[in-house]
Parts: sequence; structure tokens; C-alpha cells
Amino acid sequence: MEPLQTYEIPLLHPIAVHFPIALLTIGTVAVLFWAARPSAFWYRCAALAYLAGSLGTIAAYFTGEAAEDAAKDVPIVEEIVDLHEDMAIWTLAAALVTLLAIVLASPRMLSGSDDQAHPKLPARAAISLLAVISAVLVAWTSHLGGLMVWGVPR
Repeated sequence: MEPLQTYEIPLLHPIAVHFPIALLTIGTVAVLFWAARPSAFWYRCAALAYLAGSLGTIAAYFTGEAAEDAAKDVPIVEEIVDLHEDMAIWTLAAALVTLLAIVLASPRMLSGSDDQAHPKLPARAAISLLAVISAVLVAWTSHLGGLMVWGVPR
């Protein structure tokens, strides 16, 4: 246990980035389940996961500045960090648009006042597409971050 007391993680970014990855992925799965078999449970899971995932994306974005400053003059970071940052913004935008679409699709279900107020299949399919786009963007953004941390030249 002694080594645990001699090391620390000086930045929050490596911790924060895991929340959008996990939550937007879970949210996408919930959206797809809800689209295939509408239920209030999957709808609320999707909405909650996308809300938490969007907040996690915001936290990851803002903690990234300190990580970028700490990695100045690291060649791979210098090459990729701007693209990584841009993709983080696109991920956040996609997550927020997906969250908005989920909420607007059936606001009565969020409040619990009407558990049967599912939108028709075309609307659920469109929301599913938005969710998949969010998942692809968070995967690409995290891949770029992983390259900066773990990437080695070929």
C-alpha cells in the first residue's frame, strides 16, 4: 500500500474523460433498445445517460486545458491536440442535440405523467441515428486522446 501513498494523478482530465465515454455509450445502447422496443424504462435510461454524459463531456473538455498545458512540447500532443479538442466540441454538440431530441420526443414520459407517449418509429429511428453519431464521435475523440497518451510511432 505504500506505493499508493507516493503517487498521485495531478490532473483531473484522465479521470473525467471516462464519464462521457461510458455514459454516451450506455445512452446509445438505451436509445437503441428504446427504439426497438419502446418502454418508459429505456426512454428514461437514455435521457439520464445522455444528460450525465453531456455533463461529463463538459467536464472532460474543461479539464483538458490543464492536460494540454502539462504536455507542452510533447510531439504527438502538438500534432493531435487541436483535432482532439475540435472533436470534443463536436461530441458535446452531438450529445446535446441527442439529449434535446430525446427530451422533445416525449417530455410527458420524463415527468412520469404518460408512460405510453412514445413517438412513432421514424422519430425513434432519427434519435437512434443521432445517438450512434454521438457514440462514434466519443469513440473517435477518445481514440485521439489515447494516441496522445499511449501512441508510439510505427
